[in-house]
Amino acid sequence: MQLERSVTTDLPQAVVFHYLAGFHRVIEWDPSVTRAEKRTRGTVTTGTEFEVDVQFLGQTSTLVYQVLEHQPPTRLVLQGKADAYTVTDTIQFETLPTGKTRLTYGLQVVYAPGYEKFAGVFAPLVRSNVDTAIAVLERTLNYQPQP
Repeated sequence: MQLERSVTTDLPQAVVFHYLAGFHRVIEWDPSVTRAEKRTRGTVTTGTEFEVDVQFLGQTSTLVYQVLEHQPPTRLVLQGKADAYTVTDTIQFETLPTGKTRLTYGLQVVYAPGYEKFAGVFAPLVRSNVDTAIAVLERTLNYQPQP
């Protein structure tokens, strides 16, 4: 399953990249996340790991994310692995002619053997969770209060 969403903000590209590269902050903008921690020391770079707990269908899954690509301020790729699935987040950053920053967030979910048969059932729920997270991320980046 693959999804792609875009967000535009007035914040500078480098600031937006830095914010999202600190993936432990995912708890600030993804309501399905109940815990997020950086597992490795030092600055975020390729190989940095994060541990993220996600609530889905009443169950909590722990994902261990690793930064696969860290190309400030244009591209960030993280991969999270749980028992039942692997998620790859590909985030592209660009400065628009207006000076605003657009980030394009791509998400790919691959289910482990035995779970792929549920992909069609999970798809609308995953889409809904992603849409909610992206809406909150946009409000967060644009400092808009939640309704």
